[in-house]
Amino acid sequence: PLTPNGKVDRKALPVPDQPTSNVGYQAPGTPIETALAGIWADTLKVPRVGIHDNFFELGGHSLLAVQLLDRIEQALGHKPHLNTLWYGAGNIEQQARLLSESSVDKNEPTLIMRPGGDAPALFCLHTIGGGNLFHYEPMVSQLETDRAVYGLQARGIDGNSLPDTSIEAMAEYCIGSMRQIQPQGPYLLCGFSSAGLVAYEMARRLAESGIETQLFLVDSFTSNNPESWQGRWTRWGRLVRDQKFREIQERLYYRVLSGLGLERLRKLRGLGESHRWAMWSYRPQPSKLSAVYLEAAERISSRGRPSTGWVPLLGGGLTLHVVPGEHGSMVHGENAAVLADLLSASLPP
Repeated sequence: PLTPNGKVDRKALPVPDQPTSNVGYQAPGTPIETALAGIWADTLKVPRVGIHDNFFELGGHSLLAVQLLDRIEQALGHKPHLNTLWYGAGNIEQQARLLSESSVDKNEPTLIMRPGGDAPALFCLHTIGGGNLFHYEPMVSQLETDRAVYGLQARGIDGNSLPDTSIEAMAEYCIGSMRQIQPQGPYLLCGFSSAGLVAYEMARRLAESGIETQLFLVDSFTSNNPESWQGRWTRWGRLVRDQKFREIQERLYYRVLSGLGLERLRKLRGLGESHRWAMWSYRPQPSKLSAVYLEAAERISSRGRPSTGWVPLLGGGLTLHVVPGEHGSMVHGENAAVLADLLSASLPP
């Protein structure tokens, strides 16, 4: 149901059934499990949570995940990264172990998204801004392949090391992480949204070294896309409307300082700002690469179709597939199944 303005009419939605887990209930057995169970139950609005209950089977989603981890940090002093709920700590037993081992302070650069056989793995790149990988989960879970799928995390997501401030540095770090898992090519790289910039820079560097690399871009954009004045005003207007004043401030600082060649004077505040400055300053170089591009059917903006910006960079050409939905919805629900089918068909045997 929609309001007259075209938004979801939440008041008209039916009351949902109480989500329950399919796993048999097992009570917490340690102080940290007990504390986590209380935080989970309060966040998810459920009567109780067993240590084997899965966060998402209990009705969790990305917004609740952010709230949950904030509450864990307030109560226990440690905050696991958002990616861990999807890959490695989706229940209380796993999360308690993660916190007990203090591994929140030394996040592994590579996460296993899906185990597989001996075929070359598919490596999914972190998005720029939050270093997140959870956008891939619906697609990865439905891929028709027996190859392993890994997620490459960003340097600095643990808060204990400085984040990279250029796409080139992110690419080098992720290449090193990838080679720890698979020392030799061929390599298969996938980048959704802003992650496509890191995936492309990695593929370009590997290809220049003579290493076979296949590139898969999921509704990704590049700075090569021309933008009209109308498009710029639309983007700034959206930031004002959404009250994203910190990002407005960051963009103004970047425009002024980069225009004067004084970027080094700006002390970047955390991973998010470091990544955004890296994205704004990145100028991709042409390559002989080819790529498979999976584009959202409704992803047409004042800058045109995002795929067109990649054409001048890819000397080997671009194979385009269209996926139902918009930029955000193409990786969820039924659209994610279509995306997975198209990607599965594009992967090598």
